[in-house]
Amino acid sequence: MSLKFGIQPFWFWNGDMRDDEIRRQIREMAEKGIKGFFIHPRQGLSVPYLSEEWFRKVGIAVEEAKKRGLEVWLYDEYPYPSGVSGGLVVLDHPEFEAKALKARIFDVEGPKAVDMELPWGQALLARAYPKKNDVIDWDDPVELLHCIGTGYKENIFQMSGLTQYNRKRFFTGKPVKKLHWDAPEGTWHVCIVLQVAVGDFKYFGKYVDPLNPEAMRYYINTTHEQYKKYFSHEFGKTIKGIFTDEITAFPPGMPWSPLLPEMFEKRNGYSLVDRLPALFERMGLDTDRVRYDYWNTVTNAFIESYEVQVRDWCEANNLLYVGEKPILRSKQLKYFHIPGIDAGHQKVGTRPDVASPKYRANAKLVSSAAHFYGKPGTLCECFHSIGWGMTLQDMKWTFDWLAVQGIGFFVPHAFFYTTDGLTKHDAPPSSFYQMPYWSYMGLLSDYADKITDIMKRGRRKADIIILDPISSQWTAMGEKRHLKEKLENGFSRLQRALLENHFDYYIMDPELFSQCDTRHGCIRFRDEEYKVLILPPMLNIEECALEKLKEYIEGGGIVIGVECLPVEKIGSSDTGSMFSQWFDVDARDIYGRYVGNENLSDARATYTDVVAGNVYNEQNDENQIRIEASAKKKKAFFVKSVEEVPEMVAKMVQRPISIIRDTCQGSRGTYQEVGGTCCESRDIQQEDIYQNAKATCREVKDSHLESIEACPAGIDASQEKDILAACYEVDGQLSCFLVNTSGTQHRVRIYPNCNSFLHPQVSCSDPGLEGSESIIELDEDARERGFVLEFAPYQAYILTVKERQDEAIGLQAKAQSSAARQKIDLDDNWEVHPKGMNALRLGLWRLKVEGSSDEKLVECKPIIDQIHDTGIALPVKLKDHFGCPKQLELPTLNCIYTAEFSVEDDVSLPVLLVMEPGSVQGEWYMLVNGNRVNSAQFAPQEIYLPTNLAVDISPYIKKGLNEIQVRITTQANHDGLVNPLYLFGRFGVVKENGKWKLCSISNVGKPGDLTGIGLPFYAGTVVYRKKVFIDGAAEMMEMYIDDTGMEDVIALYVNGHLAGTRAWSPYRWIIDKDWIRAGENELELHVTNTLIRLFEGQYFDHRRHAYVDVCSS
Repeated sequence: MSLKFGIQPFWFWNGDMRDDEIRRQIREMAEKGIKGFFIHPRQGLSVPYLSEEWFRKVGIAVEEAKKRGLEVWLYDEYPYPSGVSGGLVVLDHPEFEAKALKARIFDVEGPKAVDMELPWGQALLARAYPKKNDVIDWDDPVELLHCIGTGYKENIFQMSGLTQYNRKRFFTGKPVKKLHWDAPEGTWHVCIVLQVAVGDFKYFGKYVDPLNPEAMRYYINTTHEQYKKYFSHEFGKTIKGIFTDEITAFPPGMPWSPLLPEMFEKRNGYSLVDRLPALFERMGLDTDRVRYDYWNTVTNAFIESYEVQVRDWCEANNLLYVGEKPILRSKQLKYFHIPGIDAGHQKVGTRPDVASPKYRANAKLVSSAAHFYGKPGTLCECFHSIGWGMTLQDMKWTFDWLAVQGIGFFVPHAFFYTTDGLTKHDAPPSSFYQMPYWSYMGLLSDYADKITDIMKRGRRKADIIILDPISSQWTAMGEKRHLKEKLENGFSRLQRALLENHFDYYIMDPELFSQCDTRHGCIRFRDEEYKVLILPPMLNIEECALEKLKEYIEGGGIVIGVECLPVEKIGSSDTGSMFSQWFDVDARDIYGRYVGNENLSDARATYTDVVAGNVYNEQNDENQIRIEASAKKKKAFFVKSVEEVPEMVAKMVQRPISIIRDTCQGSRGTYQEVGGTCCESRDIQQEDIYQNAKATCREVKDSHLESIEACPAGIDASQEKDILAACYEVDGQLSCFLVNTSGTQHRVRIYPNCNSFLHPQVSCSDPGLEGSESIIELDEDARERGFVLEFAPYQAYILTVKERQDEAIGLQAKAQSSAARQKIDLDDNWEVHPKGMNALRLGLWRLKVEGSSDEKLVECKPIIDQIHDTGIALPVKLKDHFGCPKQLELPTLNCIYTAEFSVEDDVSLPVLLVMEPGSVQGEWYMLVNGNRVNSAQFAPQEIYLPTNLAVDISPYIKKGLNEIQVRITTQANHDGLVNPLYLFGRFGVVKENGKWKLCSISNVGKPGDLTGIGLPFYAGTVVYRKKVFIDGAAEMMEMYIDDTGMEDVIALYVNGHLAGTRAWSPYRWIIDKDWIRAGENELELHVTNTLIRLFEGQYFDHRRHAYVDVCSS
């Protein structure tokens, strides 16, 4: 099946879904280079989901996409998470409802009567264990199940008698379980575990049991099979696959199913119910094994119940199974045809979430699985909840650092069908046609195509395997729950340290590792070989991986253990003794120091101050590095911290590309790695290690490492981590994607590995700048010196190393020619010309509710939230059902919302009052200075959205203070003034004496200072003009903007000629010399922003990295 990478968004179907509008929006996507879309039913949808009308609408989208050459992807739920068919699964089959565990664990000193209220649920285990001298006797419990019964926790009084003689009634409600036990003399450790129904779940109230195969089968029948009835003829053609979202073994922290005890006993040969306390606290020597068996059973049950069934259905129907959800372990990803993550929810100015500690957001984990399991690509659901200030710069930057980690299929969250009313608050933004910068989205589409092309065509160069430490995270529960985050962060820090030092790697599931050929000191998987195995901080290791590791070490393989070595016994082997022998250290001591909990004495020994043997550590004042090799010369090394790993790896594998800061001399042996540290020349033992890696991987091309001398001191180490690289072998060439992830400019020196080329040359281009390609010849001298590359903030390059070609000469000459540089100064005043109408956003209102003496200042949101926020006093109304607890509810309310603004004499007319459909909920009318305006007077008029409704209120506007009232009678909790209203016109807006004022618009100001110009709520394009003096003698002219806070789209015109559009850094333009006049020249900047000012009344302050109210500036 042919597939397109690049941008394919969630298309939120969240409105009325008009046929013509569906077609129009698809045309918009096609024109901007969007490759396809996921039809995502979402809150706000008015079409009945899975009805005949629903499928008719989907059919319209499929036909239009087919006509436009776009891919269509289905989404398997409404809205999310997957598994319930919009609620049908649990509606039709209550027996499929999800259950959870609740535990009550406490000590009792007897003799004592114990009375305790418990959650309403089925008691699975209730036992009291004798406790003497703080030691629990788990083998001699007292059963307490017979001591648990039913009770009610709420008293109910009602005036609802059944006869004329009595009206007062007493009921009880809210059932609970109750324990009554007369504890005998002594100390007792009581453990009660109940199975309870999951309630208050988003959207559906309840959720499904994903470990129940019958429930998942019914879900497939009520969703997937329904699409098949209508669209099977397009499966594998226009319709490529179906997206699953967020579903996992549930609840995520401690999954449960009524079926789990039977599954567990069948798989492991002992009772889970008897060992349930081990999930909450330490329960003897086999606690870690119980926890491992529990999570392993849960994971395999979810795979069999959900992954296998959905995968098999998709394959039988020529569809791809794609999506993202919590990852229980990396082997789970093999069932996806295109596995994915949920990441990239950041703006520039932060540290990118590279190698996230959360598996669900770890791009390298997913791209590694895709590599090993032979998948065509990986995806990322990105950009939710960044807010309406997200820019194309933010999106491009995120694509960059995702692509470096192997993601090539970008799924923006989201393209909204509509943003009217409350729909705009569904984890925004929409980067679709609503955004002012939408007309430039084609630039980002082209960019995404370029940066993903090399990963589609090439094979990534990596020599390192990191073993997935998931089983250690599984056992970090109960008394060790504090370790889970520590383990996750250690795993993440290790990956980041490697990437920032330009060592690439793959993450391998332990089960997959057990299938590798490791007999000759290399890790062989299919047709690939890896030289080094790294064990991240681990508490235990699965038995299958342990046996393979033994084979690997005995075959002379290189392995590095980091921070903590496995000791916990989750299988039959004495893990701690094996690792102590292999690494020539006391593994139990290391484990004990890492765990740092005296209550775990059954799993560790006391840690000593000295750890001898194969320990990689720093010594003496010169910070020299050495490796203490054991007498047996085994290649198993322990390092005490993640930060030491890159220094050690540098002695064992060779980078495909070295990126060093251009602050040292260019000769061999005197440079420093970006993100690395200065290293001394190798000693004999280090040379032995590297030669061993070559000798045991005979098929790998022999190479050598240059000696590296110390670099000068005083280099800012914080800049050393900013440039990331991904390198691929593409058609006999070396292609590298280099990304500056920071907002800092860097000058670096590049040293590509050219050993396989006789006469190498490097082509270098910024995929976001047209005409930026240059050619560098690498003769022997140039190989020694490298070449210099300058990175603007957030800039990326694609480098390709290949054999020299004659046609490169012209490009090389072009690259070497000099250009005069002209800075465009944004701190000067420019002429200002907004392309669209300006707006006054009316987002704060005084609210008066009839029957209350209070008047409160409120934001636009549903009435129930406004009352909660302000504490407006209201009369009580009760919802009363016979024999049931009373409930408070809002009565019908008459609300008056009031906003004021002032007007100067010379304000241009007309002044339009504008709103979006759905902004006012309930029965309503408005008063403008006492003049009534009804809903019928609002007419469709596109101002900032095609669906805008507007009325000309110019006849009602007066000089001085003006007042608008919105009078609403609410019937539902979600009624009220839920969205701002706007005034639009050719006026300026300033704040004076605490009130917004309409005034004449300023025609002079500084680019970017919209509030100062009188455009505080403006969304759209502003044209800035300025005369500048230019010396016309230069052959080439480069104009540039040097402003770290600039994120908007800028089109530059020079004397009326369009020099180009820049949607992200670097803001540079090469100017045609024929456009430039000696002397005075006119520049125009067409600057296009986002919707944050209009929708939220805010702007993004990059210095504080926060959204700030415009009125605070």
